[in-house]
Amino acid sequence: MFDTPKKTINFAQTVNQVSQVAQNAKRFLLSALVLMIVGMTIFFFGYFTKYENRTDGWSLYYPRGWEVKEELDAGGIVVFLAKKQSPLDFFQDNISITYTKMRTPITIEEYPELTKKQMTETLSDVRASDASMVNISGHRAAKMIFQAAGDIKLTFVVYAFLVDDVAYNITYAGMTEHYEKSGRYIFDIVMATLRVMF
Repeated sequence: MFDTPKKTINFAQTVNQVSQVAQNAKRFLLSALVLMIVGMTIFFFGYFTKYENRTDGWSLYYPRGWEVKEELDAGGIVVFLAKKQSPLDFFQDNISITYTKMRTPITIEEYPELTKKQMTETLSDVRASDASMVNISGHRAAKMIFQAAGDIKLTFVVYAFLVDDVAYNITYAGMTEHYEKSGRYIFDIVMATLRVMF
């Protein structure tokens, strides 16, 4: 009988090789993460600009090139108007911040029903498609989505929170086609950067 030669495994060398591969993978992932963060920062600041209103206590980032209108009548704080996407657009997508002094006490859980009632009185063929509770800068808030199906299909996304007897609304209003294409992502960024300083 012949003895077959056995391969000896150098465990120390194998562990060292595995460790080296793991370190190289960490370096690669860290480099990729840094590049991604730098790229996203350049993209973000290339497309968004900061709005800050210290008097009313708001700050957020909105799309660069959108028109800003402040000190509006009837409870308007600010509105951001998108550029028209075509000369045929008669409705400009917009984001607004408004407030309403409530005449009777209401909870944030009751607020979506009141908003739904107001929307149906203002617009024909409007329906609520979603309502949920979220957090905005430390305030418990209601998020509501409405779809209007008239001659022009519109989408309204409303975030609302209460401070004492004042209701604050941050609203995206836009053509449904624009909302589905890019508006939802724009509004998500606006809401993610929103800071309320009261």
